Amino acid sequence: MAAVLKKRALAEYSQTIQETYEPQLKRLRLIKKPPVGRPALALISCLESCKSSNEALHTLLRLSDALEFEPSDIPEAIKKLSDHFKSEPESAVRVKILSLLSDVGNESKSDIVSIIDETILLLKNERSHKVIAQGINTVLKLGKLVSDNSALHQKLLEIAKNYLKDVSHAVKCKCLEIIGMCGPVSGPDAENMLHLIGSYFNNEGARVRSQAFSTVITLQERGMKLNPDIYINVCNALKDDYEIVRSVALKLVWLLGNASPENLIMLPDSEQELRLIDDAFGKVCSGLTDLSMNVRTLAAKLLGTMTLVSSHFLNQTLDKKLMSNMRRKRTAHELAWENVTSGEWASGKKWADDAPREVVDADSINLMSSGACGAFVHGLEDEFLEVRTATVESLCQLAIKNPDFANLSLDFLVDMFNDEIEDVRLIAIDSLRRISEHIILRDDQLETILGALEDFSQDVREGLHRMLASCRMSTTAGLKMCVEKLLDNLKKYPQDKRSTYRCLQRVGAQHPELVLPLVPQFLCIHPFFDVAEPDVDNPQCILFIIVITS
Repeated sequence: MAAVLKKRALAEYSQTIQETYEPQLKRLRLIKKPPVGRPALALISCLESCKSSNEALHTLLRLSDALEFEPSDIPEAIKKLSDHFKSEPESAVRVKILSLLSDVGNESKSDIVSIIDETILLLKNERSHKVIAQGINTVLKLGKLVSDNSALHQKLLEIAKNYLKDVSHAVKCKCLEIIGMCGPVSGPDAENMLHLIGSYFNNEGARVRSQAFSTVITLQERGMKLNPDIYINVCNALKDDYEIVRSVALKLVWLLGNASPENLIMLPDSEQELRLIDDAFGKVCSGLTDLSMNVRTLAAKLLGTMTLVSSHFLNQTLDKKLMSNMRRKRTAHELAWENVTSGEWASGKKWADDAPREVVDADSINLMSSGACGAFVHGLEDEFLEVRTATVESLCQLAIKNPDFANLSLDFLVDMFNDEIEDVRLIAIDSLRRISEHIILRDDQLETILGALEDFSQDVREGLHRMLASCRMSTTAGLKMCVEKLLDNLKKYPQDKRSTYRCLQRVGAQHPELVLPLVPQFLCIHPFFDVAEPDVDNPQCILFIIVITS
């Protein structure tokens, strides 16, 4: 009996029950967000409850930080801003409203025309110059976004002409900017527009004068063919007291010179005619002696693109000798003929000894050289690295186009290897590499270049390696000096091994006729005695083998 009970108990406890597992479904909690409010429109509605202009201005400032509209709300927002503009006595608040209208137009491209029309209506009875200037600026910004609407641009042009008579310089500048954006670029209307803009070249406001020149530049960039007759007026602006006027006038002189290079102009106080590009080149060169660093930098950059200038003008930029203002010297025959036709008679001792002499104007005499004389020399010796950098780059651009000028500029570029600023040295090294096809290095120039290998900067040393690999040398002694200097430099800077090997491989490949006489010296070969073979693991032997086998 006990055995049966034990067996039954064991059966009950050893029985296994398998439960079926049903995976629970993943529950998602969906939250229905409340409808998004319209904070920008609500802030505009708060303008009606503002009790002071200061409070309204703070509200508008908050609005500019949260300027997001639904497309359907924009007409209502424009209407409310316009209504508050009409009732607002404070000009600062009205300026802010016009600025917000410009921002609203940027957000919604479809309502630009309506915003422009509304802005023009708001300016009709306006008396504040600041508000008018901001309104014109709003119209200008929005007009740039609608470049294909000719009717709108014509309307903006008429508005600009109307407000151009305003006494405020800010309003005039914005109107001139609109004329540059919307003005015609061809036909008689373009000539009349250019004449209108030219009347502001001598305005009493420096900012207006500067904007007038900038407007002409904008029209030229849009395709207008400029009349060279404005060249004289533009050149007069190069002597302006204000830097902003001189800089933009300098750019316009450069544009006129490149646009009509073969146009002949008459030099003042002279019967000689000169190509426009040559005279413009001399004017731009004069900018390298300007008092302002920004003007000098701009002049240095512009010189590099005037590739059509005559060779004698170009070569004069590297010579500081005094010039007669680039006037043509009269021959002895012409001087004698002038004496004969002078109408005066001498006492008989000397022919035409009492003939009238040339009247010299004191204002036309400059104690310092002018024009292109030594322009690049002045730029390379400038105290500011921006001017020196721009001068080196322009010198390189002109040298690439003119092989004779490249040989003349070689000494000046080599001297820049000793500049105190690393960036200037790098640009000078790269410039010499770019003009290497036009030059052959002399031994004295090569000595100066190799001296720069002592530079601590690895970028400078690797730049010199690339430059030496591209240049041609004139003598066997120069090539030997180059190889020995590179060997000494490799001992000092072992990390330059790959760059040095690559340089010597190119040097050997470019100068086979100079390497051949040096083979006995490099390999220590004696014509009579059998010397010990050099160690091929020696870096010196490796260098010599690279040069010879290349």
